[in-house]
Amino acid sequence: GVVEQPTFVAAGQAYADAALSFHDSIDACVAAVEPNVVLISSVLQYLPDPHGVLRQLGETSARTLVIDRTPQVPGADDIPVVQVVPPTIYEASYPAWLLSTPRLIADLPGWSLVDTFAGLEPTMRTTSGIETDWCGMTFTRS
Repeated sequence: GVVEQPTFVAAGQAYADAALSFHDSIDACVAAVEPNVVLISSVLQYLPDPHGVLRQLGETSARTLVIDRTPQVPGADDIPVVQVVPPTIYEASYPAWLLSTPRLIADLPGWSLVDTFAGLEPTMRTTSGIETDWCGMTFTRS
């Protein structure tokens, strides 16, 4: 089950079958598919309430949860930033978060962190000098 924005869900319906479905909310996905693995890839940092979404995903029936390609900082607080797309790609900017690794772990009571791994993106530095690693974590239900 794939959870996406409504326009992507509509486009994905052309590819849906017994093994693949598209949903516009976590609740709709969980009602249709009883997940055993949740993959969150390069999305938490763009959500208004990333910690609420992570807690919601942690309450599903999944036994494994993978967070991938997520900019993280070691401190106790998330840092709001503006991501500027290079003009060679297209002109845009997006609100985003550099997420606190300790807060992400705390969002998943009853889960054990079993692995951390480097993301595809290199370590980055904001224009104000804040360094962030795009990394991942794998959790299993305790």
